[in-house]
Amino acid sequence: MSSVSYDTKTNSFIGFSPQLVNGLPIINQFQTNDYNQLQQWFQDFEKSKSINANVAEPLLIKNSSSIHSRPYIISAYGTNNKYKGTDVVRKWIYMYNECKKRNIVVVGFASDCEARYLKAMQISLGFFTSTPNIDLLNGNKNLLQINIPSTWVFFFMRKRQMYLCMQDGIHLATKIRNRLLSTVATLSINNHQIHINDLLYIIEKYSKIDHNLVKSDVFPKDRQNFSSCLKITSDDVLNLLKEMNAKGTYIYLYLLKLVIITYIKADTDILVRLYYGWIVTFSYRMWW
Repeated sequence: MSSVSYDTKTNSFIGFSPQLVNGLPIINQFQTNDYNQLQQWFQDFEKSKSINANVAEPLLIKNSSSIHSRPYIISAYGTNNKYKGTDVVRKWIYMYNECKKRNIVVVGFASDCEARYLKAMQISLGFFTSTPNIDLLNGNKNLLQINIPSTWVFFFMRKRQMYLCMQDGIHLATKIRNRLLSTVATLSINNHQIHINDLLYIIEKYSKIDHNLVKSDVFPKDRQNFSSCLKITSDDVLNLLKEMNAKGTYIYLYLLKLVIITYIKADTDILVRLYYGWIVTFSYRMWW
């Protein structure tokens, strides 16, 4: 539950949602010795409903199974979840420039593809959208150069980018899984139905030894439960779906498996990532 408390280290009250300036929260905004002003803040400002955390993950030069990069939090602040996609872009630009001052190269930003973050990605990459008030290219000598063959008419990206954007792989996989759980959406491929009942049939009619599934894997309480994505896309489950001739559900879960191999598994070879990544891209485009 949202609450407000006093922080002795910063001599400020925390719990109110700070105002954003160019996408960034005002630091120590709620400092006062006036009780009447504190009382007014309770009337004028909303309490933070969630935390916006920004995490950095170093990219290692040497690829070794014994060495792992460790992500760490570089900033976190409370939010009332009221901000725009342009606020996200301005925050990313600020983080990019601050890292640049310290000789740190930011390759890209990844996040859940919530609507405002999706808008920020579109603006950043110039993906069928732009804004006249945010310039990402002029005056920057360290732009990423992308050699896109002229024959790649399907590849929608500028040849010069300040940074890259991508949806976090875990969120991508769980969103695809969650779509399967929808009680409203009707999914089909080539008139082949995609339905959660195919997985329930496997649980009911086959031994657990054959598939290792339980109902909580099909209906996870936590919609960000990634382990269930792994279990419902296992080779054993896919083989049973093929045996049942559940073509639609098989294709849907097979594509989810390719997403996991491409964007999440750390040991996937780069050429395999590219191969499966393009299979997923073109499959979803044709399906759409």
